[in-house]
Amino acid sequence: MKIQKTGTAVAIIAISFFSFSCGFVDDLKNLQKPETVKIKSEGAKYSVPLGDVTMDMDKYLNVSELASKMSNDGLEIYDYNHNGSDSVQEFLINYPISQIPLDFGTYLDGLDIPTLISRNISQEITVPGTFAFNQSISLPDFNLILVNSFNAKPETKSVPILTPGPEDIKSTANGTWTGFEITVHFTEPDFDTMTFASGGLVIACAPVANNLGDDFEMNLIPVLYNSDKSKIIAQATESTRLAPGGTIYFDLSGATIEPSMVLRFNGSIQYGNGGNGYYGISVLMNPVSQISKVTGLTMNTDKIEEYDPGAGSIPFNTTVDMSAVSSFLVSATITDGAITYKAAVPSAWSGVVCESDIAMTGGITANASEFMNSVPEEGDSSNYILNKSLPLALKDITPEDLTLSGTVRLSFVNATFVFDSSSPTSLDIVGGAKINKLNIVYLKPEKLLDMTTFGQEFNIEFGSSVTEYVDTIEFNKLAITATTTTDLAFNPVQGDLIMEAHFTSDAFKISTPIEDDYAISAPNDNLSLSTGEDWTGIVEPASTPKLDIDLGVTVRSSITEGGHAGHICLSELQLDKTYNITSEVIFEYDWVKVVLNTDNTAVDGSFDASFNLKDTINGYFKEDENNIANKIQFSGIEGYLFVTRPVFEATEEVPTDPLADLLSFSGKVNAVYSQTDENDVTTNETVYLIGSETQPATLSLAESELDLSSLADENGTINDAGDIIFPDLGAENVNDDDFIYSARLSADALSQMFNAEAETCSMNYNLALNSGSGQKLTLTKQQVDTLRTEGSCSLNLTICMRLPLQLLITDDIEIEDVLALGGQKIENDVLGRDGPTESDSNFKKYSDLIETITLNYFIKTTTGLNMTANLTDDASGINKSIVFGGSEKAEQAFAFSSTELDRILDSYPFTPKVGLNIKQGTVRIPRSSYLRFMGYVTVETGGEITVYGD
Repeated sequence: MKIQKTGTAVAIIAISFFSFSCGFVDDLKNLQKPETVKIKSEGAKYSVPLGDVTMDMDKYLNVSELASKMSNDGLEIYDYNHNGSDSVQEFLINYPISQIPLDFGTYLDGLDIPTLISRNISQEITVPGTFAFNQSISLPDFNLILVNSFNAKPETKSVPILTPGPEDIKSTANGTWTGFEITVHFTEPDFDTMTFASGGLVIACAPVANNLGDDFEMNLIPVLYNSDKSKIIAQATESTRLAPGGTIYFDLSGATIEPSMVLRFNGSIQYGNGGNGYYGISVLMNPVSQISKVTGLTMNTDKIEEYDPGAGSIPFNTTVDMSAVSSFLVSATITDGAITYKAAVPSAWSGVVCESDIAMTGGITANASEFMNSVPEEGDSSNYILNKSLPLALKDITPEDLTLSGTVRLSFVNATFVFDSSSPTSLDIVGGAKINKLNIVYLKPEKLLDMTTFGQEFNIEFGSSVTEYVDTIEFNKLAITATTTTDLAFNPVQGDLIMEAHFTSDAFKISTPIEDDYAISAPNDNLSLSTGEDWTGIVEPASTPKLDIDLGVTVRSSITEGGHAGHICLSELQLDKTYNITSEVIFEYDWVKVVLNTDNTAVDGSFDASFNLKDTINGYFKEDENNIANKIQFSGIEGYLFVTRPVFEATEEVPTDPLADLLSFSGKVNAVYSQTDENDVTTNETVYLIGSETQPATLSLAESELDLSSLADENGTINDAGDIIFPDLGAENVNDDDFIYSARLSADALSQMFNAEAETCSMNYNLALNSGSGQKLTLTKQQVDTLRTEGSCSLNLTICMRLPLQLLITDDIEIEDVLALGGQKIENDVLGRDGPTESDSNFKKYSDLIETITLNYFIKTTTGLNMTANLTDDASGINKSIVFGGSEKAEQAFAFSSTELDRILDSYPFTPKVGLNIKQGTVRIPRSSYLRFMGYVTVETGGEITVYGD
């Protein structure tokens, strides 16, 4: 369209840009002022760009972008290029949701029956060989013996006395009186010295006849000398008044006396009748005296008994507890051992003689004469007064306690005793039997062995997988074997140990015990309990959640007649040694088949499937005031459930597929997503993808495993998945049997789930195995072994979503400015003005040079969207329709009318917008689609204008 010369702002920009160059101005300076100045422009073209915007769909909808929107790291997403077709962009979202193991042999192995039932049942047997006893007997009361022996035969000495006469006093102190003395000789006890800790002598003084006068008195001070008066043993510090007679208590604390001494009396006498008289003097030991030491004491047993009855000849009786042996012993011969008893006194004592006539009765017998004196063991410094021993070799022993009884007799020969607060008042006779080895030992077997150790209850819990999936397990072998070893020397001739074992089982319905016995010393005789070759045992894990084996063991003797019937015999038994008897018990089983409880066996689970596609759509638009995303929904979303089983390869032993009868599943899958409205109220919505709330769907097994990772390249793109995985997108009347998936997911539910602006989304499944015609699935052991050797023995459950970029435009979408959405909004006046164009401005003056002004543009989309476009300007009110081009080189153009140019020039700012209108409907967005807009304004000048003059 050609435009006449009009004053437009666009022309002014072009003219200003080219006509007012620096060279042109310089030329004007060098000219003289002409009468008329004119400017002429021919064929100049000037362009102003409006912008170039390209929005690539794969920038926002690609594998990594979609993966970033997923909150479940276990989900897999792939770019799906079905058969290399670019007709629509597709993505695959893979949800591996569960595995149902089918290796029922592993379930049984998981019970670890051989390990749990195979046990080394061991018992330690230690027979003690040391049996101790301790019997205390009272020692004599030494003070009592000494006092009683001293005072047994008191002697009175007669001493003549000459009275001074009336009013006369005579004293040894002034030599007027010589005093008197007597000789003291103790015939009993027989001792050398005796030291008093306290007490002393009691001296009794009395006139023989009272002819000395009534007023006669004596005041005497005793002094005790040794026999030759060469030293003073003790002397009193005060006198004792005798009027006329009395008792003198002579304190000898700390003094040591001898059997013969001289006792002198000093002091004074007074008054009397002046005649001669006699005094009787007797010396006794104070009964309360305490002796600290005595030496050279000699006293036989009879004398000790005389002065302390029962202290010289003491009865002895004690029992030695032999129950540790007698509880199981019948009889034996001792080959090595001894019994001893001994007694010791303080090391400061000497000369104490102890004799005994102790005999032994009970389990071992011996006369007193068989006990011999023994010497202390090396290093034993005890002061023994009694040390007896009796070798027990060749003595018979029976199951009774030992009794030692007899008499212990004490005597003193030139003995020395030192007494203090720690001196003993009793004598401990300690001893014991030490038996090292027995020969030909007859025992009670039930007492020797603890049968509760050998009897075992085995309760093996089934795992939850067994009770859940296994209806019955059929066994054809159940056996228990045991090999017993021991270091006990059983004598098979005189009494071997026979072990009897039996077992029952509730799980295997064995109520009649299966029994066997074997001799422990027979090298080839071992326990063997078996159900037999024709036995079949059916175990129902659901009702019997454990395998139970009740193994009982008893023992008996091989001897059934005679005196030792029921007794076992050991050739020898070493006491204080630990023996072991160990049985290795092995439980053996074999099963032939399992029946799977496939009917209504539920597999429940849930996983996070949060994925908000609306966030992805919003990524296209920088400024969206029209809620464009709310007018777009994803459609054509398809979902498939894959339930796959292990691949079967026929073998000679197992020619047919063991899982051939496992035809289908039943169950339901739902999605629960949450949304929050404008009032911040969060609600949960539930949609069922498979089945319904009340009715599960029937699902078939997929024909092969879905392994998308093996089909994808390094960029996560699957170019060819084969024609048997998915049907063509949107295909109708599809025969599901032609494809490998198990079931389709509800398209309506998928659409609701994916188009919701969900904050969270979880997918929940409840599936159950079904078998052909409702029958239970039976697998033989060989079939299970085959499944095991083929690798995976689990049913794998996978949900795969097929997400095409097939959009449903629910309402016309008005995009006011596509440049703004693309981030290239025109903010400033395209003409570069600061305000509206004035009438006398250069823009107006030079606008006559405009020949044409044209908008050149290119707009194209490969998205398949049904769109119209226009160019608008708010200030000028311009609104021009835009025609979509074909190839990128096929630009479109339209020119502005003179009226439109004037409106542009007269208004401000000129900021044109390119608007789009996307029509409602369904569109498939192909792979690598985009939307591009490019535009610029072209101004072409021509003509002549007068600057001044005519």
